[in-house]
This record gives sequence, structure tokens and C-alpha cells, in this order.
Amino acid sequence: MTFIRHVSILCFIEASYGNVHDTEAHINGLVNAVHLLSPLDDDFGHRSEIEEELANRYLLLTYYAYQGFKARILGSDSLQNLFRQNNTAEFSTFVSQIYLWKTQNIGHLEMRLNAMKLLPFFFAALPSSTQFHSIDASPLIDCLKHVTASTQTVREDRYKCDPSWEWIEGSDSRLLCATIGSHFSSLFHDDMFSSAHSSKYSTSWSGMCAASSLYMHSVLELWNGGEAIDARLLRRFLSILSRDLSQSASTLGLNDSTDFWLWRAFLGEYSIAKQQANNHDPLLDSLQRAFTGYVDAWKRVTGLTLWEEAHACLVSVAWPATMNYETGRGVWISAIEHTTC
Repeated sequence: MTFIRHVSILCFIEASYGNVHDTEAHINGLVNAVHLLSPLDDDFGHRSEIEEELANRYLLLTYYAYQGFKARILGSDSLQNLFRQNNTAEFSTFVSQIYLWKTQNIGHLEMRLNAMKLLPFFFAALPSSTQFHSIDASPLIDCLKHVTASTQTVREDRYKCDPSWEWIEGSDSRLLCATIGSHFSSLFHDDMFSSAHSSKYSTSWSGMCAASSLYMHSVLELWNGGEAIDARLLRRFLSILSRDLSQSASTLGLNDSTDFWLWRAFLGEYSIAKQQANNHDPLLDSLQRAFTGYVDAWKRVTGLTLWEEAHACLVSVAWPATMNYETGRGVWISAIEHTTC
């Protein structure tokens, strides 16, 4: 566990110095280490050891921050020029570029620095008696809505800016700060937020973080340059999200969180469908059946079956209004057909 913590911290240090190449190499090692401590076997959804949860959290946040950083590089001609040599930038030049953008009110440097200040506490060792609680994911959903709107602006506006519209207002920094902040919320019991019934966006921290990663990868196609996500990471993110849905299945239809339930269920279904279209992975078949079952559970509770109805529910949480609309329709129809067979 100490090794996993140290490698995660090393990834943040290397990325801060502009060393993308070594950061990626260490993340691959981190994935292997977490897989040894937290295997994706049949018992994954039933284990609750604190060390295993923390290992997954370290991987989720480290990968989250790295992909956000990498996406900002790909979304900026200036940064791509800085990182053209072996995916590594000269530190002083890198800092000068960030400072220039700050003087131009581009991005949100203060928000990112605030997030970085919290990292030592995020990686601090926790007592074995620690219990994790559900979070109110509203701040993260708001960030995802914001970056969704910015992404749609990029698709619709021919005017090119540097950095691109997705990042010019600091969406990545806001999302990172909200993600780290919500981790601390999960460590404390809040009487104002005492059950899954008290918030329409009640979820586990790991489940929401995995969902956000899938959304940025598969739906908005901002992370990893729009390329397919690593198969091991995809299975882990989907397994974490599936566990979250399974544990909250009893609350479906009891409050106003049904749209959020669909968002998570269809997000898993959509991510798997896109991955399988590129290269079929039999290891995803059981997860696909699980997410199809979650979509079917939502359909039976709400009585809604049309893609237009489901799409409106997705947009109410965070989903593009027009981008990949027909792709979503195809995934929805396929899921509905499987549930009626």
C-alpha cells in the first residue's frame, strides 16, 4: 500500500515538472500494483477493506489528474510546442507559459493551486477504523455540465483559440478541485446528508470519480486524445461504477435520483459499446450484461422506453444535446432490445 501511495505521489511530481513521458510509465506501473492489491474477481463488489478502497482512490485521482493535464496539452498549440521533445517540457518555459495565461485570465490557476495544496492530506494515512460515506456529487456534476457546454461550443464555433474552448475557463482545474474536495466529504458523516434519500446526486466518491473519467473519455472524447481507454482501466472503472449502482439499487424510484441512476447506468453501457466496436473484449461481456440490467431496471421503474425520453434525462444531468446523438440512440436501442429478448 505504501508503494502505491508513493508511486501516485511521484506521478504528480513528474507531471508538475512537465515530464509527461515518465508520468505515463509510472501510471502503467501503478495500474499493475493496484490490480495485485485489488483484483477484479467475482468478489470485487463485496470487499470493503480500507486499503483496497484507498488504492483505487489513489489510482482514480492520479489517472484523473494526468489525463486532464494531457488533454490540456493536446488542446493547446503552445503547450504542444513546449512538449514536442520526448513529451517533456523545459520547466522554466512551462511555468512562463502558465504565468502568461494567468495574466490574460486564461484558465484558473488559483483553483488548481488550491487543489494541489490538498494533495498531502489526500495521500495521508488513515486509521483502520475509517468509514467512507456517500457524497453529494452536485459540485462534480456542475463541472461536467460546464465542460460539456464548452465542448459543444468547440464543435459549433469555427473560431480557434489557444488553449481551446474546453479549457480556456479552467474547467479541468475546477473539476480536479471538486474531486479532491469531495474525497474529504466522504470521510465524515454529515447529519444534513445522512442517507441516499437526501440528495438526487448521492453516490460513492469512487463511483463518481470513475463515472467522470468514463464521461470525459467515452462521451466527450476529451481524454486520451479521443482514443480508446486502456482495457484494464476500463474494466476497473466499470467495475467500480457497477458496484455503486448495485449497492444503491434498492433506492431506485424512491426519490428524485432516477435521472442520475440512468446517467450512470447508460454511461457504463455507452462506454462498453464504444470499446467493443473497436476491438471486442470478452472480459467486458459480463459487465455489459450488468449495465444492460441496470438500464432495464430504470426502464421498468419509469416506464420510459424511447431514446428521446432517455436522452432528455441524460441531458438534465450532464450530456451533450447534439454531439454523438445517433451513436447514443444506437446504444440505447441495442440495450432495450437485449432486455426484451
